[in-house]
Amino acid sequence: MNSKLYVLGSINVDLSIECDRFPKIGETIKGKGFEKNLGGKGSNQAIASSILGLDTYLIGAVGSRDNNDWIYDELCNYGVNTSLVSKIEDEETGLAFIIRAKGDNSIILHSGANLKIKKENLINGLDKAKKGDYFLAQFEVDQDLVYFGIETASKKGMTVIINPSPAMKIDNKMYSLIDYLIVNQTEAEILSNIYPETLEDCKRIFEILNKYELKNLVVTLGNKGSVLIDENNSVFSKGIKIKPIDSTGAGDAFTGMFIRSLSMDISIKEKLYYSNISGALTCLQKGARIGVKNLNEIINFKEDINE
Repeated sequence: MNSKLYVLGSINVDLSIECDRFPKIGETIKGKGFEKNLGGKGSNQAIASSILGLDTYLIGAVGSRDNNDWIYDELCNYGVNTSLVSKIEDEETGLAFIIRAKGDNSIILHSGANLKIKKENLINGLDKAKKGDYFLAQFEVDQDLVYFGIETASKKGMTVIINPSPAMKIDNKMYSLIDYLIVNQTEAEILSNIYPETLEDCKRIFEILNKYELKNLVVTLGNKGSVLIDENNSVFSKGIKIKPIDSTGAGDAFTGMFIRSLSMDISIKEKLYYSNISGALTCLQKGARIGVKNLNEIINFKEDINE
């Protein structure tokens, strides 16, 4: 596997705390287990992809107001190439405030340097890319920059994967340039006004987006599983039964494994199932990266449950 992955995305410092339940409006409750970690969908997906064996480059930015050498060190320790991560003067690194309760989470974002990623870094990165390489982006960075990246990557013959998170609309002109659109239920609803619960719901969503020439739609349905739909296939793969501890980063681990699976000679259903396993196993430990498993661990887990 020689294809490289270029991730345009956010780099955050995650400040998280655990509580027994989510507080009501105006209510103060006690928390425990405060943690400070590297986060952001860009860095999370880049790290997950690197752990899974992809040669991964992160295109992003951090702020100069805080000591962020540890961010570069941590990314490098996971094998992510940081040569395209720039430092923005007089700006803060992005922050995510995370409340964890009963295996679920709510998140508030401060974008900081993520909205000031240099276009020249993106250009320099994609100049090195070749036909058959992968381009991945989310929406925690400037959306116009994402669109520029989609157009540039598509012209180069790269495989374009978009995860529109946080959930927001996509310019209809972009759909025809996207090879794989990966969405959860909330993101799917924002794009189609349909909240998917079943395979039939996902088919209806694809019909709406396929009017704009979307090629492939991947929908994650939480613990129910995931779906891939194109013009010729509609494939469902069941979820993995676990008792989640922390769902932070589950979608990012799913995305990383799905991209890794594109170079594997396995069926669509198996691609989804491996990705489901990757996302589920991440939920068994606290922290978006700590729970990410490598490809051998995912394969072994599949064999252990005899599926």
